[in-house]
Amino acid sequence: MKSDKTTVIWAGAVVVATAGFLLLVTRPQVGRLRGLADQSRSAQAAQAMSRHDLRAIEELQQEVEELTARAANFDAQIPRHKTAAPFLGDLARFAEARKLRLARIEPGEPVRSAEIVALPIALRVRGPFPVVYGLIQDIERMTRLTRIDRFETEADDENSGSVSASVSLRIFFRAS
Repeated sequence: MKSDKTTVIWAGAVVVATAGFLLLVTRPQVGRLRGLADQSRSAQAAQAMSRHDLRAIEELQQEVEELTARAANFDAQIPRHKTAAPFLGDLARFAEARKLRLARIEPGEPVRSAEIVALPIALRVRGPFPVVYGLIQDIERMTRLTRIDRFETEADDENSGSVSASVSLRIFFRAS
């Protein structure tokens, strides 16, 4: 029985020593490990945000460069001459090149504001919708500053698959 008592005492001592080791040595180290893991996750999140911010800054820099180039080109888009004839000729050529029936090109009364004059123009054409839409794209691609105020289409009763389109736009030039 004596050996059983000694074994129990030794087993108890081993359990107490193990518990003491866990409480005194391992537990604080586990706490430090958790703290380091939290710091690591925070640092990784901050680094991910920094990478995202850097990408956003690069995108903004590119957008600023594009807008700067557009602003530099803006003056070239507003001619000094007051005649609309070249622009009206371009519209007629665009319509003719796309084989559209040009029903009307009508300039309106110019509207002056500070240094810029806006000349409204009413345009009416007939033809297949994709071709009419191509005309609108031709107008938008022009180097001269234009603004399309209204674009309306309706089915052309005379020709199946065709539309009659009314376009109200403005061209701009510098006031003298």
